[in-house]
This record gives sequence, C-alpha cells and structure tokens, in this order.
Amino acid sequence: MAATSRQALSGGPVAFAAGASAGHQQGAIARFLAEFGLRNVDELKAYIRRLETAVNLSAMADSLPSRLGGGVSIVDAVGRAPLAPAVAAPEGEGHSGEGLVAIHGQSKEIHKARQLAQRAAATDLTVLLTGESGTGKELFARAIHQMSPRAARPFVAVDCAAIPESLMEAEVFGYASGAFIGARKGGKPGQFELAHRGTIFLDEVGDLAPALQAKLLRVLQKGEIEKVGSAAPVRVDVRVIAATSKNLSTMAETGRFRKDLYHHLNVLRIHLPPLRERPEDIPVLAAILMDRYNQRYAGLAPKVLTPEALDLLTRYSWPGNIRELQNALRTVFSLEDAREIKPEHLPQHLKQLARVPRGLGQKTLNKVVEEVEREMITEALRATGGNRAKSARLIGLPRSSFYEKLERYGLNRDLPRDLPRGLPTDTAGD
Repeated sequence: MAATSRQALSGGPVAFAAGASAGHQQGAIARFLAEFGLRNVDELKAYIRRLETAVNLSAMADSLPSRLGGGVSIVDAVGRAPLAPAVAAPEGEGHSGEGLVAIHGQSKEIHKARQLAQRAAATDLTVLLTGESGTGKELFARAIHQMSPRAARPFVAVDCAAIPESLMEAEVFGYASGAFIGARKGGKPGQFELAHRGTIFLDEVGDLAPALQAKLLRVLQKGEIEKVGSAAPVRVDVRVIAATSKNLSTMAETGRFRKDLYHHLNVLRIHLPPLRERPEDIPVLAAILMDRYNQRYAGLAPKVLTPEALDLLTRYSWPGNIRELQNALRTVFSLEDAREIKPEHLPQHLKQLARVPRGLGQKTLNKVVEEVEREMITEALRATGGNRAKSARLIGLPRSSFYEKLERYGLNRDLPRDLPRGLPTDTAGD
C-alpha cells in the first residue's frame, strides 16, 4: 500500500489492537468496521485494496501532462478502465477489456446509466439491467460488482438462455450426492454457492422456466437455495444483478413471467439504450475501437477512419449494437491493407448505405435497411459456409433474431457459394 494510506490506517482504531487483549481487539476492530460502514474483516481488506489503487491512480493522474486533458483514460495493469471519472476498474466483457467501450459516450442516456451504476454499486440492492443484445449489460454488471464492497469476492455470470432447461436447475442451484444417476459423489455446488458473498449475474433472466423462477424468488426473499435431491436449504449471501432484452413487465402481465419475481428483480433498474438512439456516441466508440485495434494489430499498418467512413458509421442503425460495431471494425483491420479507411473499405451493407442520400423519408430508408440486412446476412452465411450460429455471431445478432430474418428474407434455403469463406467470428458479449 502507498505510504500515505498506510499512515492513515496505522493511526486509526486498529493501531492499538496488537497490544490489547482478544476482547479489546475484537471491540476495536468492530468499532473501526462500523465507522467505515463495513461488515467484516474481508470487506476491510477489499476496502484497503481499493484505497491503495485509488492512491496510486491519483498519483499517476497528477503526473500526466495537463495538455492531454480528457483524451486520457486511466486503466490498470490488465487494461481495465474506470466506469466514470471516479476511480473504478470494472472487468470487460469476455475478460478482454474490449467490451469496456460500452460505457463510453457523451449522450444523456449513457451518462444517466453510468450514474445509476455508480449509485447501485454503493448499495446491495438487486439490479435489473434492460436493453437490446449487444448494449453492454454484462459489462455494467461487472462494473457495479467491481465498485461495490463485494469486489474482492466472486462475480459469477450465468446465461439463462444458453443452458438447456433440463440442466439449468442443477447448474444454478447445485445438486446433492446421489441426486440422480451419474451425479458426482458428494454433490456439486451451484452457481449461487460459487457466488457466495459476491455477485451473481443472471443474463436473459426472462428465459427462466417457471419452476426456476420460483426457486430464484426464494433466494431473493429468504437468501437460501435448495439443491436438487436435497430438502435442506442452504444459506447464501449473494447480490443479484439480472439482465434481459425482453419486456419483463409485459411478460408478467400476460402470465409468462412471475409478477412477484419481477417486482423483486425490478428494484433498481438501469436501461442501456441501443446505438441507434444515441448516434452521437458512435464517433466516440469508433475512435476507441480504432485505437484499440491499432494496438492489438501492431504488426499491421496503422489505420484511421476518414470523415466519410465515420459518417456512414454514424448513419447506420446498428441492430447488433456495440457488438456489431466491434465486428465491423475488426473485420476492416483483418482484411484491409489501406491506412485510410474509406467508405469502400467498410462491410458491404455499409457501402450500400453510402448510396442513400441524406434526408430521405423514413419509409424509403426502412426499405433500404431491409436490403442491407438481407445482403449482410447472405455475406455472413457465405463467409461461414452456411453455419447459422457462426453467422449470427459474426454480424452481432441473437440467434432468435437471426433465424427470424432468415425466414423473412427467404435465406433459409440454398447457400450461394461464390464468395471466399473464413472471416473472423470472435465477438464480444452483451
């Protein structure tokens, strides 16, 4: 720890504990914890680690030249960035730091989301993150955890839409020894137990089966779980952050989601708007991504977006949101040799948008967008050899949306084979 923070702590109530009796030590420590709003020694250790980081980052910021101004983002040793001007270092989606671009922007909507996330971190309230796929919900969940008193404890992410319903209960709540044929001897802890004293992130919570909704409600109401094959409840201390791209309010009203569970989840709600609703943030996000890819692909010629290319990025609706923007710029870095990225270097669906004059009516633009979507999906299918799952990831769409568009545009039949295959398919999470 920095000398300043060591001295500050050594003069506090802990300072005389070493020479005192056990009872006096416990009393002194308890008073110290209460003074700082901490519940136990583990939270004190986490607090000290965060204080040390804050002191170090503050010293680094003071040493930076003033002319750099707001163009500098302070990150830690693994490239994590603060959620806002306050010192905080949330983990990025996919643990790569790439998803951190989701928290940047100058729009009122994203500024409000950052403020709410910071307030949520100071509490232990259940949080519901809403927004379309690709808007950065898991990123915000990780950021809230990292800024909270639970930061030193586990962050466990569960994709409720990805785990088969038959396995979901055992995966999330665990199972007892002998619960079923093939069960591990001694049983297995579930995700809630693994997240004990930390945070669990339930992505796409609207996809939970009714039986699992009831078990989740019990966790929120009583702080306990019941393993598969066991009637004995297990106490857990877990902060729940849930996320959904669906309208849970409507689902609750129509009986597709438990109303009581919805009300327990919807305590502190943070909505993450899609890119099409905050186009002023696209230049900011594009600049951050371009800088990041220039560093990542240091062996290639550095690239810069021309104003015309940036104009196209800003005009596009980005149905796949930030994930789709990441994929588009990553593809440019992978396939193009030009140093100046012009409209003709962008993916085909954006090239088509270049032919659409500004100021056309919304109806005409909608037709153009449909044509662009159709060509984009066709290209993705060609590039992946017809693999629909990879194609959906490549263009940043949820599988369900991708399959709906396949049906709408009649692309669920024979695949054209006149384009090369093998485009990059790695993507970031929500």
